[in-house]
Amino acid sequence: MKAPAGAPWIVGVAHFACGTLPYPLSRRDIERDSAWAVTVYERLGLQAGQMIHLIGDGAEEVSWWPFENAAMRLHIPWIQAESGAFDTSRTDMVIRRFKLQAILGLSTPVLDALLALGRDPRQFFGGLRAVVAAPAAARKLAALSVPAWTLLQIGPVFAFEPPAGGGARYDESEWRVDAIDGELALSSVNARAAPFAKLRSGLRGRVEIVDSERRVFLE
Repeated sequence: MKAPAGAPWIVGVAHFACGTLPYPLSRRDIERDSAWAVTVYERLGLQAGQMIHLIGDGAEEVSWWPFENAAMRLHIPWIQAESGAFDTSRTDMVIRRFKLQAILGLSTPVLDALLALGRDPRQFFGGLRAVVAAPAAARKLAALSVPAWTLLQIGPVFAFEPPAGGGARYDESEWRVDAIDGELALSSVNARAAPFAKLRSGLRGRVEIVDSERRVFLE
């Protein structure tokens, strides 16, 4: 018997201020999230046939999965590494050995470890179409004259802010982010397997309407 479209198909975890919660996904959720990930890659200017490097912990795999699906749909090869400093040697090898077009998910521990190895970010990342980094890493890169997108993780949801600023965009067709007492909170707005309602993320920020879209700004 075929499972209903909204039935949980896989269960991961999502991190909120209240703690770690189960994060079930249905096949319908995965399809919608993968379709949105395709639009993210288009905004980043990624092209078929050129490799990207994804950096993220195994516990975040359900959040990264749509971006892996999107890469396969767009015929973009990808290789993954963990975001902890212990796995920096793999990221270092990938950047040196392969001709990449983008890095997504660069963490502060990995960036700091690369700097400790003597890597010059302006040369190391200079040939990439896009570097997408965690907030602290993006700020550090900007201070080193390397423009980077900022990746915000709000619960299990990724939001992306371009190097020029203007707020981070997320998939508004599936989620709503509000600021409650200055803290970002996440709600699902569609019939997802995980019906979150104003769960606080622990991130300080605000939400503004920019070009008819809700944009997220960290404080």
